[in-house]
Formats: sequence, C-alpha cells, structure tokens
Amino acid sequence: MLDKYATTFPDRPFPLSVLTIPICISHSHLSEGYSPMFPPTKLNHLIVPHKPEDLLKDGLPYLDFCNNFIPSSPDDYNGTTGASTSSQTTQSINDAQRTKSGNAATLLIVFAAVLFFFVLICLTGMTILARRKRENIREEVIVEIASRERCFTITSRISTAADNVSYSYPYLEQQRCKYEIAPEMLTVDRTTELGKGAFAVVFKGHLTGAAPVVGMIPSLSVQYYQNCDVAVKTILEHADETQRLQFMREITILTKLGFHNHIVNLLGCVTTGQEKYLVMELAETDLLEYVRTLTTEYPPLRCLLSIAWQVADGMTFISSRHFIHCDLAARNVLLTNGQKAMISDFGLCHFSESGRIKKPFGKMPVRHMALESLQKHEFSESSDVWSFGVVLYEMYSRGAVPYEKIDIKDICDHLSEGERLERPELACDEIYDVMQSTWKEVSSDRPNFSQIRSTLADLLEQSSDYYGYVVAHDDHTCINDEPSC
Repeated sequence: MLDKYATTFPDRPFPLSVLTIPICISHSHLSEGYSPMFPPTKLNHLIVPHKPEDLLKDGLPYLDFCNNFIPSSPDDYNGTTGASTSSQTTQSINDAQRTKSGNAATLLIVFAAVLFFFVLICLTGMTILARRKRENIREEVIVEIASRERCFTITSRISTAADNVSYSYPYLEQQRCKYEIAPEMLTVDRTTELGKGAFAVVFKGHLTGAAPVVGMIPSLSVQYYQNCDVAVKTILEHADETQRLQFMREITILTKLGFHNHIVNLLGCVTTGQEKYLVMELAETDLLEYVRTLTTEYPPLRCLLSIAWQVADGMTFISSRHFIHCDLAARNVLLTNGQKAMISDFGLCHFSESGRIKKPFGKMPVRHMALESLQKHEFSESSDVWSFGVVLYEMYSRGAVPYEKIDIKDICDHLSEGERLERPELACDEIYDVMQSTWKEVSSDRPNFSQIRSTLADLLEQSSDYYGYVVAHDDHTCINDEPSC
C-alpha cells in the first residue's frame, strides 16, 4: 500500500538539499524501519527510519544536523515535510551565524579593551621613567673649591653609596694580598704633606725593603722600588663609611689596572690594620703647578709636547685595559724631577668591558667633562678624550681655568650651543687642531687616545729635526730651542 512519505538525506548534508519522495512501505516491514521497495544500500544516501529512536542505533554522523528533520511519528510524514524542514534548517543556521557573529564581536571588544589597557600601562611607565630621567638631569650643583682641587660636587637624586663605590671584582682579596706590605716596612712622615683631598691626604713616606711590585713585574724599571721614598695616601679621620669604601675601591682598581710607566703605579698597600695605606710612586709636583710656574719669555714648548705625548700614552694604556678615568685634569698628572708624567687619582675611575658607562653624579670635575657626560651622565674613552683636550688647554694657557668667565651652572648650555675653549696663548695650529678634534659634539667623531698619541709623536719627531730653530704659525710659536725642561 502507498504510505505517506519518507525522507532521505545526502551523505554530506546541505541545508537546502532535503528531498521528499513518495515510497510504498509494507506494514509488515514497519518494524524493520525501511521500505521493501527501497531497501538499504551502500549508496550516497541514508534511509531515515520510521522510528526516530532508531537513529541512535545507527549512529548517523550528522545526527545533530538532522535533528530538525526527524519526524516524531510516522503520521508526520506528509507532502510538506521537505519544505518545513528546509525552512527550519535555514532559520537554525541563521540563528547559529548570528550567535557566532555576536561571540566574535564580544571577543573583539574584549581584545580591544585588553590591548588598550596594556598600551595605557606602557605609556604610563614610559612617562614615569622619562620624568625621573629629567629630574636626575636637573641636579643640584654645589660649587666647592676644595683646597687646590678644582672639583665640584654634583648631587644626583639617584646617587647612592652603592652606585658610587660598590664595584667588586672576584679576585679582590687575592689581588690585595699580593700587594700587601707589612706595616713595619712603611714609615709615614706626617709632617710632609704632599696633597690633600676631600677625604684623603698624601704624605711622604719611606719603604724599607722591596715593594711587592718588584717581584710581580719582570722589568728593570721597577728595580729601584726598594729602600726608597714613596707617596703614602691614607684616609682622613672624619671620612665616613662611603668614603672609606671608595678608598678601598681605588686600591682595587690599581691592582687590576697593572703597571705602566705613565701612570702612578701601586707599589703596595696596607689594609689589614686599623690604618689603611696606599703606597705609590713619589712625584715632585703636578702638571698644573708646573705650567703655572712657566713665567719665562720662551717656555719649554718641546717639553710640553713631550708631556702631552706621555699623558696620551698613559691614557692609551688605561683605555686598553677597559678603564674610564672620569677625572683627567692637569692637577691629576704628576711630574718627577726628570719630567716623567704619570696619571694619578683613580678615585672616580670605572671598569667597563663595553667601554661605556652611565652613572649618577657624585663629586665630578664639571669644567673638564664632555658634553654627553653633563647631559646624559655617559662616560667612555671618548669623554676622557674630551678631558684630555682640556688638559692641553691648561698646559698651553699656563694653567688658566677652563671657561673661567662662565658660571659653572651654565657650562652645559654653553657647550650645547657649540661654544668651545679659545686657542690658548702658547698653542700652535697643530696643537689647537688636536684640541678641537677632542671637543667634537658627537663622541664617535673624536679620535681615540692611540690616534692622538701618534699625532703627538709625529709633532715630536718634527721638532727634533729643527735643531733649535724656532717654528711659528700665525704668531703662535710651536717649537723653540729651550735647552732643558
């Protein structure tokens, strides 16, 4: 007999691909769930049973999709099944699409909100850091002419004791032991003061026996460091803990730096007792005092050129050891009676593998500092090169104060506007060219110390070829025949 309708679905259903076909079903086979006229096959169509619950037995792969098409009873099979089912399917899919669109919009809003807050936090952090940086640059400048030092204290809000003196090395104690001197070997003459700083003083002393450096350096140049007069640096009684740590740090730097003819070498130290001593080579005067005594009509310019070369040679060694001096000035270059120049005062010196440091200000020599050091607290070999140019100015001006007519608080602005020190009285063209090259605004445009040393060596070689004749450039004498230094 002809029953109502049964519905078939494709193996890969599509919302509008529902078919309705009339089929004849034998009542005797209803329990089997399919029509004998259209027996089940392994074709691309699936026969929907009369009993919906049988779908659970067959495990149809698109059960969820077909739920809208399953009739509740055989009586529901009618000629309108296909149309109604298609309409329901279309409505269901539209609802699903609207739900997915709504979910996507919600996720987009959440993502945008999270991104906005993240960017806001980053901008806030950058603003805070920039504000702190500006505050650090606006340091309080306190002019403090301490004894004969032309140093000035610059107090930074981020300056701490750890920032200034906490620089340790793994082999610190081992190195100090190598340079340790028995206290009984050292005699300190406290009546003969050679120099004095903010927290330390230098006395003349005498070393009995050989200095520790004699056994460490295989060179004839150190053999006379035994049973000799020495310079002894010690801490003043009123020095605080930070200054005491800085004193010990200077000893550490000298032990790491090593020996060179044109630096004040560490001969030994006493650190085990109550009194702490730093034992160094003895010098008769410093470069600043020396050039201020040049009152003759024809000063020994060849000797000045030789001293300049020696300072450049010492600084070449220091930079090759990855140290930044940070306090190169004429007052910190010592001279022996034989006009041997030695770079001294390593209290502000820093070790840096990268060759560049950024540190807060403590007591700094503002008039000798590079522009980037004043603006951004950056120090490097290039900033030491700038300071070397100022040393040349001091030498060839007979010890004039750099930027003497400019208030110390205005020096940074003065340099930022492109202003530089004028040509000093005794400088010839070649020497002033060297000075100007050290004051380039961009640090990478300045020569390094090795290049400066070569330039000065060439000038020295030229001076030896004139045999006493005076060479002048634009009324600036460069070489003369002064017989001695």
